[in-house]
Formats: sequence, C-alpha cells, structure tokens
Amino acid sequence: MTFSDLPPGAVALTWALMGLMVGSFLNVCIYRLPLEGMSVRSPRRSHCPACGAQLGWKENIPLVSWIVQAGRCRHCNGRISLRYPLVEASNAGLWYTAVVLAGPNHWPLWACWSLVLSGLLVATLVDFDCFQIPDEISLGGCLLAPLACLWVPSLQGQTYLAQILSQVPGGEVDRVGAILASLAGMGVGAGALLFIGALGRKIYGVEAMGQGDVKLLAAGGVVERDWAGVW
Repeated sequence: MTFSDLPPGAVALTWALMGLMVGSFLNVCIYRLPLEGMSVRSPRRSHCPACGAQLGWKENIPLVSWIVQAGRCRHCNGRISLRYPLVEASNAGLWYTAVVLAGPNHWPLWACWSLVLSGLLVATLVDFDCFQIPDEISLGGCLLAPLACLWVPSLQGQTYLAQILSQVPGGEVDRVGAILASLAGMGVGAGALLFIGALGRKIYGVEAMGQGDVKLLAAGGVVERDWAGVW
C-alpha cells in the first residue's frame, strides 16, 4: 500500500505520525549538535541528561514515554524537560500542515517541505539556546536544497524567474529552470544579509550579522515559491 491508496485525511495523519517519530531524532540533534565531542551518531544510545543512564526503547517512544513517566526519568526521578514532547508534537504538526498545504497527491512536494520545516525547527531552538546555527543545518541545506529543486521543480512554484529560465509553454517549471532559479535564490538570500551586515558594520562599527544567519538564508533562498497560490 502507498500513500496514494489512502484517503486524504489518512495520508496527512500517517505523515504526521512519521513526523512525531522524526521529532524524537530532532531532539537528539538539538541537544548534541552544539556540544563538543558529541554528534547525532555518538553516543549511539540516548541517555538521561541528569543521571546519564542509558534509555531503553520503552523510554524513547515519542510523546507517549514522557506522558507515561509523568515527565520524569525512571532511573533518577529527575525532571525531563517539557521541550522534548513539544518538539515531537510540533514536528508532527508541521508535517501534517505540509501535506494539507501541498495536497495529499503531491508527496514529493510535501516531503521536501517537511524536511525544510524540521531543519528550521532544529536551527531555531539551537540558536535560541546557544546563539549559533549549526553548519549541519545551514550548509547542509545549501547543498541539499538545489538537489531537491532538481528532483521536485514545483518547489520553485510559479516564480517568474523559474518560468523565464524554463521557457516552457504553459508556465510549467522544468528541471533546468528550477535548478538555475534555486541557485539565483541562494545568491539573493545570502547577498541580502551580507549587505545588511556590511551596512550595520559601517554604521555601528561592530559585527551586525552572524555568518550562520547568512548561510541559513542562503539555503532558504533556494526553495522559493509563490505562497499566495498556496494560501
């Protein structure tokens, strides 16, 4: 059975459930990426931040484990931050929204949107905690976003630049137009913040724009779309 075999509502709910499970992995990314000597792959097992005890599979069920354990570690009874279930639930909600906006039959489009939204969720919370944006998100986005546009040209929507570069009758965006427009969007996104940073540096005499923001907006500029058509 594929997504196309399911009713539209079931597609959105199934994808949201997958987003809930991915949200558990996002919690790992948010916690580990800013830390020296840790990565999303090492250590292999999740552990309690308070006592360091490794967590079994029953303690890693997204959302359910936190509720069953009343927000506490089963080993040391220490409090588990409310952020963990909120991140999982938020990612589920974002993935559900992606399906609703794109339409259940356009799975490549909402799959790409879901990955973008998850990356932004990680970047936002790491930036909130540490005032930095992980290169794994920003530079990774710069690398993957043009490839996503090559795979799914509709990520460029009905933007004038993509249509001009495509030169395809009927306003459809082809792969060549999509990839060229995405690279142009990357330059515009990064260039805008570089200009603002240079202007702020000249006026105030201090660094006015972090490079993490520049790289993140470069990645964001790649995935351009006529959102008015979506809403």
